[in-house]
Amino acid sequence: MTARLDKDLGDDMLKLVRYKVLFVRREYEVAFSEHEDLVSDNMTGNSFVGWKIAEFIQDVEAGKIPIPSKWFSRHYPPGLTNGDFLTGIPHGDKKYLRVYYEVMERYPREKFKHEEQQIRVLEEIRDVIGGSGSASGPSGPYVDLLKQLQFNAQLFNSWRQEFRRCAAGIAPQLSALFGQFKDLGTFQTPEITAEEIERALSNPPASSRETLDSFAGSGDSILQVFVRKDGMPPADADVPPNHQMRGPVLQSTQPGISYLQKITESYVQPVDPEDAASLQKALAANQVDLHVHAFSDQSGLVSWSSLNQGGLVRMRAIAYPLEGKILLFKQMLNPDLTPFAGPMPQAQFVDVIPDQFVVAVDFAVQDAGKKSVCTCAMPINFDFSKCSAAFLGLILKFRRDGTG
Repeated sequence: MTARLDKDLGDDMLKLVRYKVLFVRREYEVAFSEHEDLVSDNMTGNSFVGWKIAEFIQDVEAGKIPIPSKWFSRHYPPGLTNGDFLTGIPHGDKKYLRVYYEVMERYPREKFKHEEQQIRVLEEIRDVIGGSGSASGPSGPYVDLLKQLQFNAQLFNSWRQEFRRCAAGIAPQLSALFGQFKDLGTFQTPEITAEEIERALSNPPASSRETLDSFAGSGDSILQVFVRKDGMPPADADVPPNHQMRGPVLQSTQPGISYLQKITESYVQPVDPEDAASLQKALAANQVDLHVHAFSDQSGLVSWSSLNQGGLVRMRAIAYPLEGKILLFKQMLNPDLTPFAGPMPQAQFVDVIPDQFVVAVDFAVQDAGKKSVCTCAMPINFDFSKCSAAFLGLILKFRRDGTG
């Protein structure tokens, strides 16, 4: 009987991990060189896979990965080689990257010195009670989300280059789409001009914590989903109320991240993003979605979402501050962090492709002295070779009536 592979990375021991990156596109299948690494963090398998894929892509772009002989003979990838080394992988083919790994051995960590032990105990107490630093603590449920933002820095920068190059062509199309559906639902989407979108995409303004601070607070939310069918006006689909809590903007202790904001959403009950115990309980029952917005020193304003209610989906995003608004471009991922492809969950008529983003704008409205945080979003296919954007017939409008 074959022994079962050890793939559990969820402990605080020092783990010797053997792994290799695989490419599984038909007729181009290849296993890259095997490596070993010591992993001290307590992490999920998905986090490890995302980490190593991001690391691999960075090594490819730095010209450190030799061209596999099978690829060389087939002249693949076209235009992305330099001598005997790769310089890139086609964006649409990155979804074929996989990671095989196995935990070979575990070793107990050396004990801290007395002073270090005291610090560690205080940090663990802080994490349990949900203190302001819990997001970057070793047991905080947001630690994986923050790591993913760091692992994806190179990808985020490549996205920004594409949107910068296509800013003049894409901006008028996005402005027209948001304007076309601004009156749908219980609130109106503000005007988003082509000029402000082009200006943001071409030269992103320096992000400030005040941008995110203006959206902090908690309250019950209503999500309205409008589906446009040929020959008919958009029809609202019934979606249950949602409880959303946006925490304050916090200084980050994660290297390369200046500040962050934690957000929870639950169809069951409000979940405080600073209450680690409640978060873990809700996560175990798949009753909460997690989001984190962060300012990365390398990638600007970015976001990561872990959607656990009604199907496991991950989303990564780059964001651009506008005048009192935030414009986000989100990409859907499978639980193993490969790009999602195929019919969109709960919207089967939308076919997800590699260059598709959910484009969203966050903004605040004042109604009878009460501030509400709103979002208007729609999936859009981008063709960066033509600098064009194609609307796919789904509009999501989300309103959180604030209580704090």
